[in-house]
Amino acid sequence: NPGRIIITNQILYFQPFNNIDPNPVQKFRLTEMVRIIKRRHALRPVGLEIFLSDDEHSLESQTTIKSAFFSFRYEKQRDSVFDILTTQPGTTKLQHENQAQLTYRWQCGLIDNFDYLLFLNSLADRTFNDLTQY
Repeated sequence: NPGRIIITNQILYFQPFNNIDPNPVQKFRLTEMVRIIKRRHALRPVGLEIFLSDDEHSLESQTTIKSAFFSFRYEKQRDSVFDILTTQPGTTKLQHENQAQLTYRWQCGLIDNFDYLLFLNSLADRTFNDLTQY
């Protein structure tokens, strides 16, 4: 869905050019962003996936995680949005886990096999939001 991205110091707005969606503007709070990953889309390095936690609206103590996938026309545009998002003061929850840390947590039984496989697929630039990578 082509559209326009607007970033403020608190919210990322996405407005699709076609108004198919019942909500004309999607809003993503910077304080809910937990991970921002540069991705490939259609075998080109132009994708950006943003994972958000929904702490306030989750049931009991479990946190639900949702994601948004954006595809840009050029890699330079994607990198510019990535740099802007990661330097905003509101993105304080960003997680930076490397492969060695997560492998160790998996070996100790702190995370299950499914979550570990999702992480490995993420390292290989595969995501549920871009099925061309599978």
